[in-house]
This record gives sequence, structure tokens and C-alpha cells, in this order.
Amino acid sequence: MNINLGETTTPSTPQSTRHRLYVGTDGELKKIDDLGNITSYPSVYPKITRQTVNFTINDQFYQWNGNTDGGNLTCDLPAGVQNRAHRIVNTGTSGNTLTITPNGLEKLLGVNSSFILTDGQILIIGYDEVDGWY
Repeated sequence: MNINLGETTTPSTPQSTRHRLYVGTDGELKKIDDLGNITSYPSVYPKITRQTVNFTINDQFYQWNGNTDGGNLTCDLPAGVQNRAHRIVNTGTSGNTLTITPNGLEKLLGVNSSFILTDGQILIIGYDEVDGWY
């Protein structure tokens, strides 16, 4: 398959088997065929967000930076979804904590209990339906 990112003209005989790639305004890779059908592919770059108040993780971001310089924060995990992964970081430098709490009865690191990150600590976790968040 030849990909010419510089080509902007449509061939005289449109085909759904020929594609062009481009990056959309949302930062996601897009594929468009000669007939105008567009397919989106999630970004290959992890999305990062910064939080300064208590927050609940969702699937919009991979990395969650909790800046605890203004006080202790709580990060609530969502209901687990098989193969979902997140990176949680306490980016504070003032001695405050970021407390991570599991959803309902789900396990976090083998127990149904909160986990605390201090300044500069990072927790990378993934969800498995049998073991919970590890």
C-alpha cells in the first residue's frame, strides 16, 4: 500500500480501497477513502490532565496529575473495565497526599482499600476482571 501524504486530489475513478491519512483537529489519526468515508483511530499519544481538586478518573485521559500543593486530594477510580490502564501522579511538592480509592467493592492492589501517593510518587495500574486494579 502506497501512502502519499502530500496528495490532495481525488483520482478520476473513486474507490473505497484507496485511502489517505491525516491528523484531525482532535489530534486523532484519520483515514479517508476516495468515497469520503472517514475512519478515526485513537491517538497514539497518551492524553494527560492536571487536577487541583478531588477528581474521578474516566477514559478521556491516560495520565492523571494530581497537584496537591493546595491540599490533600482524593482520586476515585471508576468501575473497572477489562484492560483499562491509568497512570496517576502526585505532582505536588508541599507534603500533601493524593489518596486513590477503588470503586465500590473492587480491589486496588489486592485489597478493597485506598492507596496514598506522596509528593512525586507515581502509580501505574491496569484493570483485570479477576484481580481488580493492579
